[in-house]
Amino acid sequence: MKNLINNKRGEVPVVILVIGVLAICALTIFSFYTSDRAFKRGFGSASIIDDAVVSAKRIELYREVGVSESDLEILFGIEPDKLGRYILSEGEGVSVKFYLP
Repeated sequence: MKNLINNKRGEVPVVILVIGVLAICALTIFSFYTSDRAFKRGFGSASIIDDAVVSAKRIELYREVGVSESDLEILFGIEPDKLGRYILSEGEGVSVKFYLP
């Protein structure tokens, strides 16, 4: 029994292993903390997409009422592109191009 307690050869790798596991756990917790903060900042960008969809529905409503296309372009800032006409919504470092049908 005294041989097992006084054996110092096995202690160094075990200490290195324990320190390595603790370092990995600390890095994991740190990465979750930083990604959580970035996610909370970027979560408001969903409202920008929502605003673009609401604007597109308003354009469809105004078309049904009889508002001219030139007035709609001025009112909503519709811009042409090689893919079609779109509404540009920007905010919080995110820009959304919502193409109109």
